[in-house]
Amino acid sequence: PYPHHHSPPVISSLSPTCGPAGTVVLITGTGFGNTPGASTVKFFSGVTATVNSWSATSISVTVPAAATTGNVVVTVDGRTSNEVMFTNPCGGQPTQQPNPQQLSLKAVMPTH
Repeated sequence: PYPHHHSPPVISSLSPTCGPAGTVVLITGTGFGNTPGASTVKFFSGVTATVNSWSATSISVTVPAAATTGNVVVTVDGRTSNEVMFTNPCGGQPTQQPNPQQLSLKAVMPTH
């Protein structure tokens, strides 16, 4: 009766889209689930972020110290979201904001 439980999470936006380690980033989207459970938010080279708060449509995380520029991915119950670029630090950000509609939905196979 709840087909959305079987679809992967979707990241619609990050705020901000850049910042140094320690920056609090709000991830908005759908399908995150009401509690983190075994779900994770990973920055870039697989560094797991510290979760400050978690709801079905928004997650607040702190950028980990080891993070560099790259994609943010939310994994819920083994299902991986689309990837959204985060720039660390802000100096590396392109002059124009990326259009969220142009983000590629790349499937990522979980590694065990």
